[in-house]
Amino acid sequence: MESDLSKLCEGLKLTEEEQQEVVVSSEEVIISEAKKGKAVFKEVGRNKFLVELKEKADKKRIMQGRPWSFDKNLICLQDCEGHESWKEMQFQHEPFWVQCHDLPFAGMNANTGLNLGKSMEEVLMVDTDDSGVCWGSFLRLRVMIDLTKPLARGRFLTLGNAKYWIPFKYERLPNFCYHCGKIKHVTGMCDQLDRGKASLEGFNQQYGAWLRTSQKSFFAEGSQSRRETDQGRKSGHDQRKGDGEV
Repeated sequence: MESDLSKLCEGLKLTEEEQQEVVVSSEEVIISEAKKGKAVFKEVGRNKFLVELKEKADKKRIMQGRPWSFDKNLICLQDCEGHESWKEMQFQHEPFWVQCHDLPFAGMNANTGLNLGKSMEEVLMVDTDDSGVCWGSFLRLRVMIDLTKPLARGRFLTLGNAKYWIPFKYERLPNFCYHCGKIKHVTGMCDQLDRGKASLEGFNQQYGAWLRTSQKSFFAEGSQSRRETDQGRKSGHDQRKGDGEV
């Protein structure tokens, strides 16, 4: 309905009065109605809400603590400065911690993690010690996931003359479709289900709960994030400052 209305407006011939521009100064903009320590939720569309926070520290903590979920369903967040229309917001990406398992010892480092993460999407962080090495049982990556694509189940990694399959597991992974591997819907609502040939039962299942890791295995033994997390504190190698730091 809204898209049809936008198309209709594009073809309208405006009168002189309608072409007048209404200018609102920055001083007249309502900043926030939220009181200290509280959040104000306002519905702006179907399953879309504007959340107003009084304290910047609260906003920072919430954004850094992603992904969030309610009843095991993803709550996708997007930063809003007030100059966007909610219809322009795509809610297409969300950061996740991804565990890379079965890596050889030579691959347990920041450079390998960066290359694996880049094959998925934008890499936000590789969780290693100060020397760029991980001594745990898996390597953790903070990656911005594209919600319109199937979850990556792993990657082939070539080190020297050897080739390895590196399976991925996702921390705090919400409900997702076991048929197509996308997070935005569950299996029963998948529009590819009738056309697909793969069975949802048995060995033909292409996606499943095995992509989800448990709370207890969030941190590899010896991981830097056992002592420090990304909740406002430095942990591992932050890729947002540039690839050259890895």
